[in-house]
Amino acid sequence: MLPTVTILLFSLALCIDGGSSRLTARDVAAKLENYDKTLPPSTNSTKVEIGWYVNSVKMDEDKGVITLDIYLRQSWVDPRLDFGSRSSVRIYSYDTIWIPDLFIRNDRSGSMCAVPAGLKLLRVSRKGAVWYVMKTTIEASCPMHYGRYPKDAQTCYMPHESFGYTADILHLRPMSIPIDIDTNLTLPQFRLLSADTSDCSQNYTTGSYPCLMFAFTMRRTQGWFFFTLVYLPTTIIVLVSSSAFWINVDKVAARLIVGLSTSLTMSVYTGISRAFYPPPAAATYFTLLDVWLTSSVVIVFLAFILQLAAVVSAGLDSKDNSNQEEQKATETSSKLARLRGGILDLVGKILVPALLLLLIIVYAAL
Repeated sequence: MLPTVTILLFSLALCIDGGSSRLTARDVAAKLENYDKTLPPSTNSTKVEIGWYVNSVKMDEDKGVITLDIYLRQSWVDPRLDFGSRSSVRIYSYDTIWIPDLFIRNDRSGSMCAVPAGLKLLRVSRKGAVWYVMKTTIEASCPMHYGRYPKDAQTCYMPHESFGYTADILHLRPMSIPIDIDTNLTLPQFRLLSADTSDCSQNYTTGSYPCLMFAFTMRRTQGWFFFTLVYLPTTIIVLVSSSAFWINVDKVAARLIVGLSTSLTMSVYTGISRAFYPPPAAATYFTLLDVWLTSSVVIVFLAFILQLAAVVSAGLDSKDNSNQEEQKATETSSKLARLRGGILDLVGKILVPALLLLLIIVYAAL
């Protein structure tokens, strides 16, 4: 017979949901008298259903960590706890019955092992159906890949695994609604695309252990941040560089000022823009943002080269010749030189905006 203290504990823990007969502490104590909490409910594979209710999510890109505040739900059937009534029993002594030994493989905090009793709920209902809920905070490692930054999508995986029971003893499967998310949940810089589950059972030297993978996929929201601080300024710089082609070819100084200033500004701005990167991306990745910035630099530099070519071509054969006999030939040569310069200007007027438009279309499609 269980000790008197345990009987009193169960009498306080009973919650009657309905039914014609009322359970007593003596009934519960009698049922648990020969109960062995070290043995799983069945000699066959015990099916444990897992689900989450997600309260909040936080991404730490510097550390490569995702932090989730969740209610971890578990459900299974233990025939030894069939009280033969429609009543349900809430148990506050969580070490009284068998509970799955789950852990999250990449949880850095180990918070599931230190959940206070006040943040747990253990209820047994008809036919031994057990409902076990705990409120916990998971801090899981989440390697991130920034090749498509800032249009990247990050997927964080959290595998739930049994520590001591092999697959022939314990089977993990998702609930009908495996991941339930608070409707008010928001993520800075990200929006949640999907939350899925999959089997991740793995073989070790001691056998095959059951595993259920929870995966969160989040896409970065670019919004006005990148538009106003990256895309718009670089587009303006490229357009300003093309404006030099509309300056008279004789205004060499004005053309050089426009070409040099836009080239230097674009180069400096490219370096400054990397300050917007997450630290891992800034260190090791060539990203989509690098594609945009590098292409913009190339277009501006190409515009500057075309401007120089137009100036040189227009002035190549121009000479200050006072000899009347050679004046006609000089004028003809100057007209041809200006024609070449005008052709290069026309090419620049069309080519630079066309390349910018092509960059915008290709970048948007990536």
